Amino acid sequence: VPPTIYIDDRLINSFDNNFDELYLFKMDFVDYVFIDKSGFGEGLKGAGGVIKIYTNPILRRNSYVSGFQDTEIPLTFTRPTKFYTPKYSFYQTEFYKNYGVVDWQPNCSVNANGELSFKLFDRGANSNITLYIEGTANNGAFISEVKTLSLE
Repeated sequence: VPPTIYIDDRLINSFDNNFDELYLFKMDFVDYVFIDKSGFGEGLKGAGGVIKIYTNPILRRNSYVSGFQDTEIPLTFTRPTKFYTPKYSFYQTEFYKNYGVVDWQPNCSVNANGELSFKLFDRGANSNITLYIEGTANNGAFISEVKTLSLE
């Protein structure tokens, strides 16, 4: 029977005897360890004995300072992933009118006049289309706008 293990009075192994949390546990933080081979006071849970690990909170708090990383701003997008337009059984439903996905246009660029041209397949379901426009401008500024177009 494996022992019952606590870290700072928090039970770490459940009934499946999973000790994964101890795999990368830093012993640098340990203040003291209490071992009770009899498991007295734990009932059936303590049949394999009890190990109580107590950490030093001052050492733990100081260790997290080195965990920060530098990130360049503005953040950029990853390369586009493949997107498919879902096929719906019916295009004249209220669900499609409210939540249906019409298309995805990655890597769009405007022309010299600041215009963007694209084509959408007309399914005849909506008289309005809501566009969610997101990306970055040439200066790296983030763009996020919602535009509704009337198709009538």
